Amino acid sequence: MRIVLLRHFEVDAEPDLCLGQLDVALSKLGQAQAVAFAESLDWEPDALICSDLLRTRQSAAPIAQRFGLVPTLAAGLRELDMGRFTGYRWSQIHTEQTQALARWGANFVDQAPPGGESFNQLRQRAVGAFNHALCLGKRVLMIAHAGSIRALLAAANNWTPAESMRIPVAYGQSFELNGQPLNKIS
Repeated sequence: MRIVLLRHFEVDAEPDLCLGQLDVALSKLGQAQAVAFAESLDWEPDALICSDLLRTRQSAAPIAQRFGLVPTLAAGLRELDMGRFTGYRWSQIHTEQTQALARWGANFVDQAPPGGESFNQLRQRAVGAFNHALCLGKRVLMIAHAGSIRALLAAANNWTPAESMRIPVAYGQSFELNGQPLNKIS
């Protein structure tokens, strides 16, 4: 069994913007990256799964077209819900939401940003989506976000959340996991 996690491609948003689950599109470069990735993919997925946010659906479209697949939408693969931080610049959050940011940063594993979700909540839903994907095919490509990918890597590798947060997850970067069910909380 082969499960590949792929982060969506470059988005059309300011680099300092806290996206969370904000539904933004791919940039022109991101669209070109998605097409190039689909053309260069050297294995054929049985199933294509992506979060229901636009940037992952747009990343999946050229792959779906090339292999004749219909992407399965999985809200469990969405990015971390950043609550009231969503749509604000990180520089603004650091200066205007200092206390809320400090509370969340002190225990992001169990503490959520105001109105958002914690890392453990993200991991619960991402692992549920991953485990469901195991019944969809032997070769599965899952297109997700940096946060949900880190949560799945933590669950798959028995890493602490802090260890998973140190892993760079660039636009278009992929990670391969074995086809074993994951535990929601380790």
